[in-house]
Amino acid sequence: MRIKYIKWPILILLLILIALVQYSAPDAYAEDLIKIVIDGKRIKPDVDPYISNDRTLVPIRVIAEELDSVVEWDNDNRAVHISKEDIHILLRIDSYLVEYTNDNETSYTIIDVTPQITGDRTFVPIRLISNALGVKIEWDNDKRTVYIDSSESSEVTKFFDVEISSVKPGQTITGTTELYTKINNEIPKGAKEIKYLLLDRDTAKGFVIAGGSNINTPYEWVPAMEDNGQKVLVSAFYDAQGNFLAGDSIPVTVKINPQIELKGIREGQLITTHSVPLSTKLNFSASYVKYEMINPDNGAVYLSPGVDPEQSFTMIPVMEDNGNMSVRVIA
Repeated sequence: MRIKYIKWPILILLLILIALVQYSAPDAYAEDLIKIVIDGKRIKPDVDPYISNDRTLVPIRVIAEELDSVVEWDNDNRAVHISKEDIHILLRIDSYLVEYTNDNETSYTIIDVTPQITGDRTFVPIRLISNALGVKIEWDNDKRTVYIDSSESSEVTKFFDVEISSVKPGQTITGTTELYTKINNEIPKGAKEIKYLLLDRDTAKGFVIAGGSNINTPYEWVPAMEDNGQKVLVSAFYDAQGNFLAGDSIPVTVKINPQIELKGIREGQLITTHSVPLSTKLNFSASYVKYEMINPDNGAVYLSPGVDPEQSFTMIPVMEDNGNMSVRVIA
């Protein structure tokens, strides 16, 4: 049996190649890392920034604290509170809604990437930092570096070029309201559906109140009495798979002023037919309505069962009803 020996020059060459790979790999990886520079100072967070959905995400705490802001984590609500002087920002994990309060004036915005937890740290898109703390931020793609300059101020800018135009921020909703979102430039790419949502300001949770596949069409919102309170109205565009694409949000107050109109009969009308179709027009959403008929001459009272407000009800007079009669609808 022959024993083959590896020639020493070849073995040495292999060892050198392995050593080069081992020592060059970290350097190559380091070149790939996203760096953060604040006011000329390199900041090295314990968890590195990364790119998600073509957006650069950075750890909010280390940056905010470097800019003399106070950061608090609300574990119960999975929320982050950032404060600096008269500015307060509230953002929630996996929520596109961000709340800004400046000099006791609160506004809301929709961001393009939700805050995420990576390595026990909260990461947000760099543009949110600019909006939240009012500082200049630049991204250098060649150097893969985020530059933050606190000496230059920045205004809050919207992430999307869409705007709820049929309702004004702070408007009081008293009843049926038209909803329309103005698209200032192009329809969000891939948009197949628009939804309007009503969210609770304290929890950022809510439900869909209107929407459909006709993106450029106004929709009608008929609020319910239980919607009363301080809310956030949101418009959101989605693609065919239900992925969020763009949106807008404004604060509103829902304070319904109930208005009920009985249709199909008028005051003083003489009824000679054997049936009268009645219907109701409401400026709010109700589970059902009831029709009440009272004959003041003989004291007879009839109260209908609950009827869907969208459906008509047929009143059928009888001989005993001859004379005066009052009819009203109850919601």
